[in-house]
Amino acid sequence: MNNFWRRTFTSIIFTGTLLGCIFYGPYSFFILFSLIALLTLREFYVIIANHGIQPQQVTGLGIAVVMLLTVILYLIGIVRPAVLFINVPLLFIVLIYELYTKSEKPFHNIAFTIFGVVYIVVPFTLLMAIPYLTSAATYQWHLVFGYFLLVWASDTGAYLTGMAFGKRKLFERISPKKSWEGSIGGMLLNLFLAWCCSKWFPDLDHLTWTITGLLIVITGTFGDLAESLLKRTLNIKDSGNLLPGHGGLLDRFDALLVSVPFVVAFLALVR
Repeated sequence: MNNFWRRTFTSIIFTGTLLGCIFYGPYSFFILFSLIALLTLREFYVIIANHGIQPQQVTGLGIAVVMLLTVILYLIGIVRPAVLFINVPLLFIVLIYELYTKSEKPFHNIAFTIFGVVYIVVPFTLLMAIPYLTSAATYQWHLVFGYFLLVWASDTGAYLTGMAFGKRKLFERISPKKSWEGSIGGMLLNLFLAWCCSKWFPDLDHLTWTITGLLIVITGTFGDLAESLLKRTLNIKDSGNLLPGHGGLLDRFDALLVSVPFVVAFLALVR
């Protein structure tokens, strides 16, 4: 199977699973993205550990599990918001544990352990909040579907336009293949689908969907560049090989990790 068909088959299976879990209901949504968050964090720790640093993988994953559980229990109304504060002191366990490891680079280990949680797990917990931003008591699947639609539109539009017309490099030092033409193409397709979302899902008006789309285009691009910078620093091509033809989960969700916090903050302020 050549790379094109491998990528296509993986995309169909992965996208179908993702959309199916979003449509089916909150529990399938929570389970899938909790699993993705944990696997992505594990993937991050592995590529870091291969370059002379020893992140506390078990501790970091344990903190991630607690963080995901507390957010899910809060969103479905089982616990009070105050329970979320449990996650703050948990981060300091990383520092305490490192005192006993006798590592040569203790603060490197601490920094990358905590950064992994903040960079990966926090955005996924915020993603889980998107379906509840307009109605705290009801799972609104279409909001998170709309978010992914805009992310994919930005990515697909940028790829196709860049392949056809890309000449002016966007950030050559970090990602030589990205172009200004591609970014503009991604933005135009994104804004068109933002307009479509305002018609399909009118609980957010056209202006809100448009601003959401623009936030995704801008911050998602920075998320992509940040992950490219990480791979360039570590001198690796892909973050993993879990998705045949596509690399790792970090490669697939790089735009999400940076765009979600901005989108959730915006929607929470204007809802």
